[in-house]
This record gives sequence, structure tokens and C-alpha cells, in this order.
Amino acid sequence: MLKQIIMKTIEEGKLNMYLGLRDLNGTYEAVTKTLPKYVENYNILLDSIRQIQELSEQMAVNKTGFAAVKSSLRDELTELAADSSRKIAAYAKLTGNISLLNETSYTSSDLGRLTFIGFRDCIKMLYDKIASTSEALAEYGITAEGQKSFLDKMEEFNRILVTPRTGITERSSLRTRLVSLFQEADNAIGNMDYAVGIVKLSNPIFYNAYMNARKLVNISNGKLALHARAVDATTGEAVRGVIFEFNGGNGKSGYILKKKTARKGGFNVRNMAPGTWKVRVSKPGYRAKETEVSVATGERTELKIQVERV
Repeated sequence: MLKQIIMKTIEEGKLNMYLGLRDLNGTYEAVTKTLPKYVENYNILLDSIRQIQELSEQMAVNKTGFAAVKSSLRDELTELAADSSRKIAAYAKLTGNISLLNETSYTSSDLGRLTFIGFRDCIKMLYDKIASTSEALAEYGITAEGQKSFLDKMEEFNRILVTPRTGITERSSLRTRLVSLFQEADNAIGNMDYAVGIVKLSNPIFYNAYMNARKLVNISNGKLALHARAVDATTGEAVRGVIFEFNGGNGKSGYILKKKTARKGGFNVRNMAPGTWKVRVSKPGYRAKETEVSVATGERTELKIQVERV
């Protein structure tokens, strides 16, 4: 599975805290604008929040976008390879070539259990076996056009398998920038803390509200909040590689969480903020879909989405 940590758990907790302070300022702006240097540091915090969200989204798109393309391409190749296997296996069986039959009999399930490298090697072997007996296979439905399509997909798949290495330096640079943005936000909040301390006695309601929003929530040990699944609208079978984009939750518009369904068509999410989340579901070859889901504190929410092929 392609997986890369975009934000660590402690950073997700920090971002939630930053957003809480942003929401608080809207209520107490009349107070905060009178505090020395508060507005200046608050604006630094706002800019850091914006950049953190944009950078995190960019990193997520790079990761999930690449994985989605690779998974989609593998799905296409699996169908082509399984179809070619049926045809050459029929030829081998009907001509008594048991060795060829044993070498080339693969179902979609067989191909699906292979690693990406094992899958690449297997389909290359199938292609080569077919190419070596292409003239005899014409009456079994093997055509030059079909073989050309098979070869083109194989070459595209081989290229994409080696692509991730070229992005390591870029991902490292983005990660370094993300850490720097959190540090800038923390420094700004540290300065805001001193300014807010001035009114601890004169305005205890605001002070207590600020300190409550200022708490860093530990989200590392929460219970399962959401279980999501994607199934084919026609067959009812699980669909892997479907991207779910969650936006919102607890009034935090713009906070985006991205997940992708695994081989069995599902995934779990822990520690989602309670509230209503807008959900966008997408996968190449399927119609994009939008819906909403409500998450309650301490309760597990089930979300099942039917996706339709284009």
C-alpha cells in the first residue's frame, strides 16, 4: 500500500487548536483588537493556517493522486491480462499443450493477489507467451490491435512504478516547509498568550474562553469514529482505490481529510471532529459523487457509498 504521513497526529491536534482560536477571535474581536501586538500575531497565525492547509492538501493530492492512477491502471491491465489468459489457456488446452496451460492460467483474483512487481512480471510473461504464438491464436480472439493495447498499458505501468523515486526530494522539501509553518504558528500563539494574560483579571470570561480554545487536544488514542465503504452500484462488489474527501466537521470549513478505500473497499477514521461533513467521492472510471455524513461524539458512524461506472 502506498502510504505517506502528511501530518503527524500531534500536528493534526495543533491544527484543530489553531482553528479553534480562529473561531474564538470572531466572537471576541472587540477585545482582541485592543490587546498589544495581538492582531499582528493573529494575522501571522491566520497566514500559517492557510499555508498549512494548502500545503497539506498539495501533499495529499500528490500522494493519493499518484496511487489512484497506479491502482486504476492496474485494474485495467488485470482485465486485459485475465482476458488474454482465458484465450491462450483455451488454445493450450484444446491443442494439448499442458505446459503452456499451466504457465498461462491466471484469473483476475490470481492477478489481484500479486505484489505490484510480481504483477508486472506476470503480465510481461503472458504478453511474451502470446506474442510467440500470435498467429495460432488468431481464431481464439487474440488480435494485433489487442496486443498493441496490452503493450501500451504495460509500458505505462512500468513507467509509473519507477516514478515515486523522482519525487522523494520534493516531498522532503514540502515536509520541511510544513514543519516550519507549524513553528511560525506556535511562535505567534506564544506571543498572543502574553497579550491575553494582561486581561486575566479584568476580563475573565474572554481569558477562560481563550485558554480553553488554546488547549492542545490529544487525538492519538480515540475510538473509531467512522467506517466507510465503496461498492459498485451495479454488482454490489467492493471497489478499492476510491478517494473520499471530507470537508468541514464542527463548523471548521476548509479542513480537509482525505482517505482511500483499501482492497476490500473500505477504511476507518479515528478522532473525526463531531458535526456534519461534506463528502466528495471519486475514482477514475467512475462518476464523482457528493454527499454529507454526520459524526457524533463517542459513536461509530457507518458510511456506504454506491459508485457508478462512467
